[in-house]
Amino acid sequence: MIIETIHLHNFRSHEDSHFTFGPKINLFYGDNGMGKTNVLEAIHYLCLTKSFLASKDQYVLRFGAASFETTGAFIREDGVQMQAKLIFVPGEGKRIFINKIPQNTLSQVIGKFPLVIFSPDDRALTSEGPEVRRKFLNNILSQVKPLYLQDLLLYQRAVAQRNALLLQLKRQRLKQSEQLISWNEELIQTGSRIIRQRVRFFQTFLPFLQQAHHAISAVGEIPHIRYQTIEFSDSIEFGDSEAVEQAFRKKLTRLQHSEIEMGRSLVGPHRDEMIFLLNKLEIRRFASHGQHRTFGLMLQLAKYFYLAEHMNEKPILLLDDIFGDLDSKRSKIFLDLLCSEQIGQCIITAVENKTFNTVISFEDTSNKCFHINHKSYNP
Repeated sequence: MIIETIHLHNFRSHEDSHFTFGPKINLFYGDNGMGKTNVLEAIHYLCLTKSFLASKDQYVLRFGAASFETTGAFIREDGVQMQAKLIFVPGEGKRIFINKIPQNTLSQVIGKFPLVIFSPDDRALTSEGPEVRRKFLNNILSQVKPLYLQDLLLYQRAVAQRNALLLQLKRQRLKQSEQLISWNEELIQTGSRIIRQRVRFFQTFLPFLQQAHHAISAVGEIPHIRYQTIEFSDSIEFGDSEAVEQAFRKKLTRLQHSEIEMGRSLVGPHRDEMIFLLNKLEIRRFASHGQHRTFGLMLQLAKYFYLAEHMNEKPILLLDDIFGDLDSKRSKIFLDLLCSEQIGQCIITAVENKTFNTVISFEDTSNKCFHINHKSYNP
C-alpha cells in the first residue's frame, strides 16, 4: 500500500497543504511546531478514521475554521487506485468517503489502508497499564479481521450497558435482575468469540516478534508473550467455543456479587493482559529504559510484518520523531531496514536531516525529502 498524495485543509496548523510522496522513504524535517507530525496524523485519520494524538476531533480543527478535511490518493500492490476523504464538522461528526462513495460507518474503512505507526509513545506498550496493550492488540486484529472489529464494537456496547445496569442494581441494593441475565449472555457470547480470536492470534504472532527482534536487537535475547484472560483449566481447548463460554460463565457467576458491589464488569476480554518477556524476565518489571524503548519498537515492527503477511499488502509505515531516542548504531540498523525490500513505503518526521543523508539517497526518485519551515505547504 502506498499513499501517493494528501491534501490537508484547516487541519491543525495547515490551512491548505498538499504533498506528493515517493513510493519508498519520505522524510519531513524542520523545527518543532511547523506541522510535520500533523501530516502523519492526517494519514492516520484516512487509514484508521481517528488521530493517534488527539482524544477529540475538535482539537484537530484549525482555530476559527468551520470544518477540517483531508484527502488522500492510494495505490495497492495489485495496482488498484483508491481515494479516501474524511470531513469533520463540529456538531455533525466525521464522514468518510472511499472513491467518492460515503461509507455508512467509520468501521467500514478499517483494513482498507493498512497502517503501522512508530512513535516515542511506543515505550508505553511495556511500561504502562494493560489498556495500552489491549489497544495495540485490537488495532492489529481489527485491520486484519473485519468480524473481529464487529465483535469488539458489540462487546464494548454490551459492557457499557451492563455497567450501567450493575450501577443501578448497586444503588437499589438488588442482587439480580432478568435484564442482567440477558446482558450476561451477550457478554459471554461476544466475549468468547473475541477471546478465541485473540488466542489464535498469539499462537501465530510470536514468530513475527522474533523476526523483528532479530532485525534490530541483540541476537542472544529471547522475546516471548504470555496472554492472560479468563481462568481455564489445561484441559480446555480454546478452539472449542463451548469450553470457552463455560469458563467465562463460571467466572462471571463467581464474581457477580462483587460486580454489583463495585458497579462494573470484572470479567471478560476488556480485562485481558499481555505479559511481555525477555529471557523469561517480565519487561514491565525488570527492563531498563533502553530495553523498554527497544521492545516497543520491536512490537510495532512485528505488527508490520504480521499485517504484511496476513493482508498480502505491506502497510504504510509512519515514524514520528523516533530516531532522537536511538543511539547511532541502532539508528543505522533501523535505517538500513527501512531501505531494504522488507519494508515498503515509510514517512518519517525529524528535526534534522543529517542522520538520514548518510544512509538514504534522496536523489533516488523513490525517496523524497521535505523541509517544513512554514505551516502550509504547496510546492
